[in-house]
Amino acid sequence: MNTGIDHIEGPHGPILPARAISLAVSAIRRAQGKLLPRDCAPNTPQWFSVMEDFALDVTRALDAMDAEQ
Repeated sequence: MNTGIDHIEGPHGPILPARAISLAVSAIRRAQGKLLPRDCAPNTPQWFSVMEDFALDVTRALDAMDAEQ
């Protein structure tokens, strides 16, 4: 068992930390003046590009969390 991460207990356990990461990345991107996926029309080239950038930012956040442990 990994005791380095505080998992939230309950029926939505791993979803809440994932939501927190998503909200943090969204806030950082907004502060940097970057678009969020919800700012674009779905299924457009711009939306796909922003989705890819957002996913990369989430990956970087997860990597940073992993490096801290």
